[in-house]
Amino acid sequence: MKGGIVRMAIAGMAAVAMAAPFITPVSANAATETATTTTVAASTKATAGAFTADGKTFDSFTDALAAAAKADDKTVTITESTDASLSVANTYEGITVTAAKGVVFSGSLRVNASKATVKNMTFKLDPATSKNAQNLIVSGKAAGVTITGNTFEIAAGDPANGASKNPDWQPSSVWLENGANGTVISKNTFKLGQVVNNSAVGVNIVGNGTNPITGTKITNNTVTSGPISGEGKSGSMMFVVGNGNTQAGSYGITDTTISGNIVKNETGLSASTSRTYAFAVTATKNTVIDDNTVEGYAAVSYSVWPSQGPNDGLKVTNNTLDAFAGVLMGSYVTEGGLTVDGNTFGKNTQYAYNGNTTYAVNQDGKAYSSVAKAIETGATTVKLLQNVTEDVTIPAGKTVTIDLAGFTLTNKAGHTITNKGTLTVKDSSAKKTGVIDNVTHQKAALYNEEGATATLDGGKFKRSKETGTADNTFYTILNHGDMTINDGTTVELLLSDGKPAGYSSLIDNGYYSGKPANGKNATMVINGGTFDGGRYVKNDSYGDMTINGGTFKNGASDAVLNWHHLTINGGSFDPADSASGILLNGKVYKGSEDGVATITGGEFTLTGSQKVVVLPAASGPSQGSENVTISGGTYAGVKPEAKYIIKSSGLTTNEDGTFGVKKAVLTLGTTSVKHDVAKGELTADAITTLVAPSVNVEGYTISADEQQLAAINEAIKAGRTGDFELKFNAVKEGATEATITTLTETATVTLTKAEEPAPNPEPSDKPSDNGGAAKPSAKPTTPSSNPTTTTGNNANGTNANRLGKTGTAIAGISAVAIALLAAGGITIAVRRRKA
Repeated sequence: MKGGIVRMAIAGMAAVAMAAPFITPVSANAATETATTTTVAASTKATAGAFTADGKTFDSFTDALAAAAKADDKTVTITESTDASLSVANTYEGITVTAAKGVVFSGSLRVNASKATVKNMTFKLDPATSKNAQNLIVSGKAAGVTITGNTFEIAAGDPANGASKNPDWQPSSVWLENGANGTVISKNTFKLGQVVNNSAVGVNIVGNGTNPITGTKITNNTVTSGPISGEGKSGSMMFVVGNGNTQAGSYGITDTTISGNIVKNETGLSASTSRTYAFAVTATKNTVIDDNTVEGYAAVSYSVWPSQGPNDGLKVTNNTLDAFAGVLMGSYVTEGGLTVDGNTFGKNTQYAYNGNTTYAVNQDGKAYSSVAKAIETGATTVKLLQNVTEDVTIPAGKTVTIDLAGFTLTNKAGHTITNKGTLTVKDSSAKKTGVIDNVTHQKAALYNEEGATATLDGGKFKRSKETGTADNTFYTILNHGDMTINDGTTVELLLSDGKPAGYSSLIDNGYYSGKPANGKNATMVINGGTFDGGRYVKNDSYGDMTINGGTFKNGASDAVLNWHHLTINGGSFDPADSASGILLNGKVYKGSEDGVATITGGEFTLTGSQKVVVLPAASGPSQGSENVTISGGTYAGVKPEAKYIIKSSGLTTNEDGTFGVKKAVLTLGTTSVKHDVAKGELTADAITTLVAPSVNVEGYTISADEQQLAAINEAIKAGRTGDFELKFNAVKEGATEATITTLTETATVTLTKAEEPAPNPEPSDKPSDNGGAAKPSAKPTTPSSNPTTTTGNNANGTNANRLGKTGTAIAGISAVAIALLAAGGITIAVRRRKA
């Protein structure tokens, strides 16, 4: 409050270009923003007989209020359109103000009475004709006022040319001030046209530290922005503006709930230029914005009115936000004072979260200005809300999960992540675009220290400024502790042109120099993932590495370099064409660089002169190590040297030219099965028996696809016919998730429906051509040679004996006649003939 004039928080917020990492809403003319509730002298009169109460007509609003206060129905009805300034004093508690159908109220209605209700009215402010800047004011510590079922309209236009002659005229449909408490604004319609140079505001909450506004509920309202003025470049349309007008640490607005509202951009402009704002709050405490649906420029933002402290306890949850900026809070929220959870963003959203206080959230959705701040406050899960630039350290004794959520974490100067505790990295984004990047010489995207544990379940780890020369190069991952890398993770070390960077190793597991202080080797288990570029994946001194799966490609010198203990159980390996081979195996000192490698599985692709095992040239104490045993794997292009192959391994040359374990092939005894729906459902055992799938090597479990078989049986129950696919899958017994390979073949199940047998003809006195005897067949019946398998009389795959058309012949006597004769005790001799 300055000079008796209450200043609006936001006027003419310009739609500015978004520039990461955060953006700021800008006021078009903040220095001249004005709004007051005293621009028009109060008047209780409109035209004669404009008010009714208790069945009577009144010229004076005050008289009507007095009559209503004494009546059982405490309602005053405005019966004629008016621009009068009306007031409900605090003595009229529980009064209701409404309007007759077709009445437009363009004046100012001030409510100071607690428990008053304003309903079913049409309010309008028009820059061309209105001097007052507020339609409905709740003031004077009024408590429990209800505003419902109304229509509020602010017309588009330029106030400088209108009735006020004031270019800074700033309209608000509903205005809350001076300690209004527990106001409910529900199920109203707001139509916000664009007012040149200022903001058209639906609900303006003007708080202060002396008389804070508390407990406001704004629920289930429908809001539209538009039409625009001119080209729509000046003036903003805002549903809710809340300004506490207090300094940091105190709050002029508390416990506000905004839920279930729908805000639509009907300006005809794109979201980024629509100048449509849903909710803007500053210096508020415990504001909840939940389950709203929003279009426009900014869904949740802060007010630019100066000299206010931040929000605290702000919750933005479960909203559907299709605005250009979803949550735009700048620095106007305390550390950890914003909770975001369960929000859904639409196709128009370019910045879901933006501002230097909303870089990351903890497991409870509380937002922080950095990953480090979240960890400092005890976060066990930290989820990125936008791209972040910082050096992150996980302290010893801390267990933290970092969810990249599709964003990029980039270092400032050190390792991007230094883990001294227990770390899990994942990426929950649908497109899996999360990245951990390092841009600094001799620094890694992830350094896992001795004694630390890291599990990588997702994300891309890279060094985007890697030059492949001594001026900016390093490992992408350096591990001195325990690390597990799973499917969904990508590790790359590439040059700007996409070629492998050949100066540093992609991964270093172990010690290039030095040794572990606690005597425990660095341990790395790779179950899956993609590993692209670098000189090679290196298992260094004091390193134990096990590779169960993953794709290893583009190693510039070799796929893997081993100095200590390496086991390869699976994975695919395809080094760069310039590489010397798959495994470069060396040794130096016993106990730290033993040079022991075991290969039990995997797929290896070699070209030209490449070798499976390559020995480094001797240099001082270091030399090549032939301590390599190969008992499995498949090798394309070049096979391993015989000296490395265990003789009892059974490795052989396959039909496709590869060398290695005998390739498993799934075949089906038949690919086509017919089944009569009248015979009932097919069990898994039955259809497996009929199709007869088999694998050419032992140790595989074969099964029919359960969902497809269920669909076939549903069709059988419904009596439907036609062709249905049924896949058979073979999985190697004992395979892990990382090493599993499924063999699949498909059969066709044709469902048929047998025709009903023709009824027996009525008995005839006419003798047959052969004197009553059955006419013999012209030619003998032969078995069918059709290779299609047909199910028998039951559905368990067992073919019952069936009589064909010639199975039983009884000359001149029908089956019905036989039955009748038998019932009479007459014995019939039946002559059978061979089918």
